[in-house]
This record gives sequence, C-alpha cells and structure tokens, in this order.
Amino acid sequence: MAAPPLPEPLPDNPLPLVKSWIDEATPRVRNATAMAFATVEPDGRPSARMVLCRGFDVDAGWFVFYTDRTSFKGRDLELVPRGAGVFYWEPFDRQVRIEGPVTFALDGDV
Repeated sequence: MAAPPLPEPLPDNPLPLVKSWIDEATPRVRNATAMAFATVEPDGRPSARMVLCRGFDVDAGWFVFYTDRTSFKGRDLELVPRGAGVFYWEPFDRQVRIEGPVTFALDGDV
C-alpha cells in the first residue's frame, strides 16, 4: 500500500500528522512505535539501537522512551544530551525523523 502524498504545504507543526500516522500504523504494524534511536559519544562516535516509543505529547512536542542510565545509551545521553530517531512503517511506505535535546524524566513524571 503506497502512502498518500504529504500535505502541501507541510504544516508548521507536523506532530499531529505524526500522531495520526502512529495511530494508523499501531493496529496494523508489529511494534509500530519502534524507532531506530541514535546517540553520540563525546568523541563523536555515533551509536544506534532500536527503542520503543512509550509516549508522545503532540502539544508539548516530546516523545518518551525508557532507558537505564548505566546503559551505553544512558551514558551517551548524560554526556551529550541529544538524540535522533527514525520511525519506519514499511506497509505504508512512510518514515518520520525526529531529533533534538533529550532530558531525563524523574520517576513518576511520565
């Protein structure tokens, strides 16, 4: 199934569109909230892995994923608090890239 064309012009805030795509994919794509997530070490070496997006707030503009602060990912983010992610839904021929600063939530915040 080919994806419908993107809206023209693209919205200033694409997050409602991203949410609609996640909602559309969730019942039809296994692990629809999985994304490749990349961090960088202080020396510039990139590191990527798959994570599950556990939450998404359209209005606030944030995504939630869980990590152990002692993992490679957690240590990378402590030192260089930026990340990039890619969601891909093959049946819809769609992908979404996200990137930006990363903050650790306190227990109970999410």
